[in-house]
Amino acid sequence: MEALGLKGVEYVTRIALSLHRFAYNGFDPNFVEYIDVEEVESDVRRVVGFVKEAPRTLSPPP
Repeated sequence: MEALGLKGVEYVTRIALSLHRFAYNGFDPNFVEYIDVEEVESDVRRVVGFVKEAPRTLSPPP
């Protein structure tokens, strides 16, 4: 995906997977890295921001 011009997709994918684990396990320290709600909110905002901006950053097909 990054080769297609979608910068940061690997990073955001990792965040999304962390949020997925959080959705199932809550704040269980054995399964998630989150310590407080602010961290979760920040990551949700990052993923949403990326999804909103991603179509604008893609190069049009040749």
